[in-house]
Order: sequence, then C-alpha cells, then structure tokens
Amino acid sequence: MINKSHKIISIIRWLITISAYLFLIYKIHTLTNDTTIYITNLFEYTNISIYIWLLIATLLLPFNILFESIKWRFLISNIYNVSLISSIKMVLWGNSGAFITPNRLGEFPTRAMFLPSHIRSSAIGLGFLGSAAQTAIISIVGTTTAILLINTPSANIANNTHTQYIYIAIAITTIITFALFILPKISNKLTHCKYHWIKTIANSIVEIGTLGIFKLLLISFIRFIIFSTQLFCMMKFCMVNITLHQAAIAIPTIYLLTTYTPTIHVSEIAVRGSYASIIIGLFSTNTIGIIAATSLNWFFNYCIPMITGNLFVKTPLNRQNKV
Repeated sequence: MINKSHKIISIIRWLITISAYLFLIYKIHTLTNDTTIYITNLFEYTNISIYIWLLIATLLLPFNILFESIKWRFLISNIYNVSLISSIKMVLWGNSGAFITPNRLGEFPTRAMFLPSHIRSSAIGLGFLGSAAQTAIISIVGTTTAILLINTPSANIANNTHTQYIYIAIAITTIITFALFILPKISNKLTHCKYHWIKTIANSIVEIGTLGIFKLLLISFIRFIIFSTQLFCMMKFCMVNITLHQAAIAIPTIYLLTTYTPTIHVSEIAVRGSYASIIIGLFSTNTIGIIAATSLNWFFNYCIPMITGNLFVKTPLNRQNKV
C-alpha cells in the first residue's frame, strides 16, 4: 500500500513538474520583443555599478523563502513536527503547484503531498490560514499606501478606473483582519465537529491562539517588506527613475491590486506588468523598464524557487514525527 502511494505521488510529481516547465517556457516565449531586448541590453551594456541592485534582490530571495518556511513550519507544528530544512523543501516544492494553478491555489496541496495522508487536508487548511495572514498584511499596508497615492497631487488618479478596486480592498481588509483575530474563538466551537479534518484544523487554530495570529502577521509583514524591497531593487536595476518615497506608496498598491485580481498563472505577468506600468508610471516614463523589472522580479520569486524545488526536493518528507 505504501509503495502504491509512493508511485502515485511520483506520477503526480512528474505531471506537476512537466506542466510547470511547459508554463515557464510559454511565459518566456510570450514576453514581448521590446522587453526581452531591454533585459538583454541591461545585462550586456549596463554600467557595473547598477548591478548592486540586482545583487541585493538576489540576496533577499533566500530570506523570502526562509520566512515562508518558518511560517509553514509554525502553522503545521501542532499536527506534525518537521525540521526547518524539511519545511524549506516543502515550500520550494509547493511552488511547482502554485506555478500551474490560478491564484497559486495549488501551492498548499502540493506542499502537503509529502505529509502523511491522514493530515494532508488539515495541513492544506492551515496553509490557507497563513495565506490569509499574508493577504491581510498586503491589504492593510496596500490600502494605506493606496489612499496616500490617491491623495498625492502629482499622481492624479482619482478618476482612474482601478480606483474602485482599492475601495473594495479596504472593505475586504477590514473583514479579513477582524476574522483572523476572532478565528480562535470561532474554532473553539468547531473542536467537536464530526468531520475529523475540520476538528483537526480547529484544534490547531485554538492552539495557535490570538498570540499566534500576531506571530503569523509579523512573519507575513517581514516577507512583505522583503519582496517589496526586491521589486524596488529590480526597478532601480532596470533604470526606472523612482525614489524610495514614491516606491513606498506605489509598490504596496501594486501588490494590493494584484492580490484582488483573479488571474490564471499564464496571465499573471501581464496583470502585474499592467498595474506596475499604471501605478509606477505616475512617477516614471520608462514603461519598458517597469515591465522588464516586473518580469525579472517574477522570474526570481516564482521561477527560481520552482526550478530549485524540482531539482533538489526528491523524496517524500513523511518520515518526520507526528506531534
């Protein structure tokens, strides 16, 4: 039975891997010629001093993965004990599932593939709790910066068609943040549910408690700072003339709009590039540079972890100890 289960997992892994690489090839192929030429020229002709921005963005990538791994380990700690190294491997491998599904919905089921079958559904549910915490941080920071952006005289976007999304996000932010903090109390009432996986998730959330929710939000905030800084560095590397202050109100707004826009992965670069060219375009006329920076940032934070996971995560991680 175990061998059969391992064979099924192996087949699923190969299907996910092949699909992920096909998507990657397609995405690279669909980059516009102008963007491809611009990126190529950057690497061929840019003054060496500008590479410091690319170096910083690159050095931040392991920290992005590290804090997501810390969060994942913390989330499942009440149902399964994994080491930090094992958590990193699961996070890396989860990027393959995220890569080929709408709005990264396949990320947590793919991570859970390497956990024992009886706790996978609970781990997936807890994974989405962590995702909700990340969404809350993006929403809280993004709505604040979006309001500042709308009221920036030089921006002049009060009548922009995307403004409606900002007000929707403000409402959703309030709901998500409130829900996160009352979740332990709600979960306490579900601990006697007849469905085992719901009961397991509820017990885990009760164990996490309000203090644990704060910890989740703190880890999510640190990650937000990291990947926002990465995008800023990519903008500077691509010679987009934007100040730190302008980036501080523009980049969180971009992530806010992207978060609340349903996408399939094949269109994600286009969506991110569109929002970036609109928002950062309020401060810079280098549209090709903005799109190039967004594309490079996508490659660093999505493609490199996906490829790394496929190359180095080889065996199931279900030999850890259940709590």
